[in-house]
Amino acid sequence: ALGLIVKNNELPALIKALDGEFIEPGPGGDPIRNPDVLPTGKNMHALDPNSIPTKAAVDMAFIVVDRLLEGLAKQGEYPESIAFTLWGTDNIKTYGESLAQVLALVGVKPVLDSLGRVNKVELIPLEKLGRPRIDVV
Repeated sequence: ALGLIVKNNELPALIKALDGEFIEPGPGGDPIRNPDVLPTGKNMHALDPNSIPTKAAVDMAFIVVDRLLEGLAKQGEYPESIAFTLWGTDNIKTYGESLAQVLALVGVKPVLDSLGRVNKVELIPLEKLGRPRIDVV
């Protein structure tokens, strides 16, 4: 694994690209979350939009949102709305964690099919959510 991390394919791939040569495609993202991104220097492609957010991203998003709202609630009340910027690269690296945070704030969770694709969301009942739904803009 260390050999894949230190292998320098980026500059040779750049030279090949500038010469109009083929660059091997490969997934983009965080090598900790997806070791298949190594070695670097590939023609990066993003994700299948149906594959994000992953279960791991959803689990992490609920932790992040719970901590955020706990801190804000200590100031007196929950916010009515929160603004988000969804960056494509961030969603590639985290497999949809920021998208999952938006879903968590509004009180829904993605439902994965048998292949791990998201094709619907499920409304979390307010009793189970334990807080108001937060509008996201």
